[in-house]
Amino acid sequence: MLFVISFAFSLYAAGMLPQQSASRGDNAPQESEEKQSPSFVLSNLQGRKVSSSDLKGRYTLLDFWATWCPPCRQSIPELVKLQADYKGKGFQVVGVNLDEPPESVPLFVKKFKISYPILLGGNTNIMNRFGVQALPSFFLIDPQGRIVKTWVGFGEELPQEWRRFLDRLL
Repeated sequence: MLFVISFAFSLYAAGMLPQQSASRGDNAPQESEEKQSPSFVLSNLQGRKVSSSDLKGRYTLLDFWATWCPPCRQSIPELVKLQADYKGKGFQVVGVNLDEPPESVPLFVKKFKISYPILLGGNTNIMNRFGVQALPSFFLIDPQGRIVKTWVGFGEELPQEWRRFLDRLL
């Protein structure tokens, strides 16, 4: 029990408790200066290495999430719809799962019918490289690999914001 309390406090102190970001309404888009996305190489669920350069050529919504995160779970059906609605239009959703260890991720993906690629980032420094401080966090990356928009947290109005933004770009 002490371990659970210590772990929860560690997450709180690190600013990673997802309920905070969603309940504060911080899911407003963060203006970016179109900086270059950090480069990375992560494994997908099949063990294949995927690099940031593999994502170039279309807009990518990079979703940083974890199976234990309630707002992350709420966002998944909306991301599945977004992926389906914008398929073939120069857009993709890519999830970066941050669970450690990642053994539960494949069953979670199947249960939630996640139809977009999932990369495993839990035992890497990818959160630090992107500056992720709360879950979920979303980064819209343009075809040249630049971050053009960032959203932190999830609320019911966010899917409409994504769609409005994508409709202007695509």
